[in-house]
Amino acid sequence: MSEPSRVILPNVFDFDSVITLGLIPREMDVIITGRGVDELQIVGGFLDDHGWPHSKWPEIFLNPITRSMGRTREDSGRHKASTLRKLITAGRRFNYMFEDDPVQFLIIEDELLNLLNEGIDHGMRMVHVNSYWTEK
Repeated sequence: MSEPSRVILPNVFDFDSVITLGLIPREMDVIITGRGVDELQIVGGFLDDHGWPHSKWPEIFLNPITRSMGRTREDSGRHKASTLRKLITAGRRFNYMFEDDPVQFLIIEDELLNLLNEGIDHGMRMVHVNSYWTEK
């Protein structure tokens, strides 16, 4: 009797204090960062400096609200939550999301609960990365 095939789902990663501390996304994974659209150079520079060729970068979603616009931790959490909602309602499925910021974690978790309450069984699990968090 053959073993059933297993589908390997992508994971979702925050950038600061998740990837920068050493959790390594695969090419199939997704980065949803609170960093603004004006900070792609920082995210990309880190990936380049750590051996990810541009052609192998995971998909990256940057915050439309920049620091110069007065971006808050809550804004970043809402950006991550709404991006996940769009991806999940478009049919994308993920295994885990790795997040370190406790404020953003709760915002994202609430949105995932809202999806479940709407009958969208996304199956994604949140993982709090226990790092020394400082406002970036």
